[in-house]
Amino acid sequence: MTQPHHPAAPADNRNAGALISLTLLTSAVASIVIIGFLGSYGPLRDAFLAIHQSPAAASRDPWAVDGLIAVATAAAIWLKNKKVAHNYAVTVGAITTAASLLLNFLHGCGVIRPGGQTDGPLHPALVLIITSLPVGAIGFGSHLLIACVRNFRSRVPRTRDESGTVAIGHPDRETARKALNASPADHTPDRSVPPAQVSAASAVLDGPRAYGSQDRYRTGGPAELDPVLLDLGRKALAGLTRDGVLPTRDALRSRMGVGNSKASAVWTYLRAADERPKDGTALFELTDRSAP
Repeated sequence: MTQPHHPAAPADNRNAGALISLTLLTSAVASIVIIGFLGSYGPLRDAFLAIHQSPAAASRDPWAVDGLIAVATAAAIWLKNKKVAHNYAVTVGAITTAASLLLNFLHGCGVIRPGGQTDGPLHPALVLIITSLPVGAIGFGSHLLIACVRNFRSRVPRTRDESGTVAIGHPDRETARKALNASPADHTPDRSVPPAQVSAASAVLDGPRAYGSQDRYRTGGPAELDPVLLDLGRKALAGLTRDGVLPTRDALRSRMGVGNSKASAVWTYLRAADERPKDGTALFELTDRSAP
């Protein structure tokens, strides 16, 4: 009996509605930002004129001040996975916003008037704040750019690991499955791992070793694991099977060059998560014990 096909129009309508809503929201936010910048531009220009900046420089500097606020906001969103860098971007945005707000407040109170007119010399502290804004925009903006570039590089999978081993694409998954499903007779012990270390590690079962600690690498689910770390684990496992080495937790840790907690999380994930064969059989029968 042929199953009736449900029309896909409702889903398409929802996607179109979401796209329209996002477009309207983006347009509204962009309009608000532009209006706010135009309102702040005049007071900032008059503040720079008040410290004897040339008219041309005073017309350019407000772009650096309010522009840094937008840059810091965007950087804070991009760096949300890096706590220290995210907090730094938020701090830069908050400081620049406070400085811009102060100059707008002084302009509103009449301390700084149109054309940079004042009742007398400005306080040295206020002059220092105004003069430091363009210089701070250079320093903070450059630093935020470097942080964003580094974060971008950490998110992109590298084609070679730090040991110089050429990365393999999707075939690494198949090689990892073969390694994990292999029997101890198919491999030789990994000579890079001392026998005493292997024996000590083999006394601990998979479950408690992988998930007994509060370490995020031991307790985290697959979604919390770093994709770069998982890719490194698959490449290390592929290297073990190519060398004819029995794949154990300690051999994997030694080949990856990471700590016990990270190696344990990767080992457990490769055993039980998305590496399960399609026939539904057990992933492999190995324990953490090396071949005799």
